[in-house]
Order: sequence, then C-alpha cells, then structure tokens
Amino acid sequence: MQTVATKPTAKQMLAAKRAAKKSAQQERAMKRAGTVKNVDRNRLSTSSKAQKKNIAEMLSGEKVSEDEALTCSIMMWLSLQDMRYACNQELINFAEHIIKQVQRLGLYCNTDDPANEKSVEFACREASQAVAQWAKDFDDLSPNQRQIVLRPLSNLFAAYEAFFERCASTANRRSIDILIGRPSCQESHDVFRA
Repeated sequence: MQTVATKPTAKQMLAAKRAAKKSAQQERAMKRAGTVKNVDRNRLSTSSKAQKKNIAEMLSGEKVSEDEALTCSIMMWLSLQDMRYACNQELINFAEHIIKQVQRLGLYCNTDDPANEKSVEFACREASQAVAQWAKDFDDLSPNQRQIVLRPLSNLFAAYEAFFERCASTANRRSIDILIGRPSCQESHDVFRA
C-alpha cells in the first residue's frame, strides 16, 4: 500500500508522460535521419565502381622515372631552402600545391587503412598551418627559426619524395610538370644549368 508521500502528483505524472513522449519523438527523428530515402542501389554501385576504376587507372601505368623523381625531389628541397630566405606568393602556392597533392594521394592510396588516412590528413593540416604561420611571421623570424617553423612541411616533403619512386606518373603528372617547370627556381640554382 502506498502512502500519500510516495504517490506522484498529477503534475509529476504529466511531466513524466511529456518527457517520455519527447524522448520517443527524438528516437524516431534519429532513426529517420539515419536512413536515406529513395536511394538507387544500382546508381550507387555504378558510381562506386567508376570511382574505384578511376583510382586504379591513376595508380597504374608506368612508374615515375628515377630522373624525374630525382629532379622533383631536388626542386622540392630547393624550394624549401628558398623559403628560409624569401617569402613570395610563388613559394606559398608551391607549398600548398604539394600539400594538396599529398592529400589526394593519401585518399587514393589509403582506401583500406582509415588510420593511415587520418595521419595523412593530420600531417597535411599541420604543414598547411606551418606555411600560414611562416607567411604571417616571416619578418619576425630568423632563417633558422623559419626552418623550425617549416619542419612539418619538411616532413611532408620527405614522405612525398619517398612516394614518388613507387607511384605511377599519371597520379603525379601535374605535380611533376609544376615542379620541373618552375623557371625562377631553375634559374636561381646552378644544379639545373647545362
């Protein structure tokens, strides 16, 4: 037998009923949000196959020649060296291009390993922040301090350089063209003079 003190009041019963109704509505909304309506599985399958085929084509083909890989590697490191002493839009664009290329290649090559994909994203974000910090504080930093600020970019360049030797040239063709075709960098260094 219940006593008067433990018996819920009408106000408490209505509040409990409203709370239960609200939580049931939220659960139904969550279920509806999780399901996608009017999805054509054939269309999804076709687009997924096309994406996989494009990635396979990009990563297949002839490998980057040793000469091209070495030239691109030298250009990256010379540009990084230039970043210690000069700050211009060409160097910023170059660094951003390499970061974007590494992000793309990370997405294409790490489809089976989500942990590795996240580490590529983190490294690219860290390098991008380093370039922004370098551009912002360029006048306040000495060349050695600039090199320390650009260390994440240096790490990204090292990873990209190692990837050049294993990757097909179709995936890297645009980067190779940009790296080899930088006239100001070629003119400023004796390495590329005939």
